[in-house]
Amino acid sequence: MNNHYVEVLRALIHKHNIKQNAIAAKAGINENTLVKVLTGKTSPTVRTLDAVLDACEEFMPGFKLEYHRALLGDKIDLGDFVNSLSPTELAVVLITAGQRVAKLQTMAIAS
Repeated sequence: MNNHYVEVLRALIHKHNIKQNAIAAKAGINENTLVKVLTGKTSPTVRTLDAVLDACEEFMPGFKLEYHRALLGDKIDLGDFVNSLSPTELAVVLITAGQRVAKLQTMAIAS
């Protein structure tokens, strides 16, 4: 199974020296679950991945943007990017995009 998105996440956590126990606590997940995700022993749910990214963002502002840019690489060709995703990765992207759209709609209604 290709878990490029997890490899990128693991590399950025290491790069920024964010402690796994702190991420797990902030994300509200068990540290053992995070270790299994980061070592590729299990795939994260969309909710877990989103919580981990949010936690990392709190420890290192700009983390989520850096993560998404690292996934896309220097050349952003959306078609190539989407075609390179495994079914699981594509599901994560689509669900996350849907959550973002819903959040933006809620913000627009509130203002």
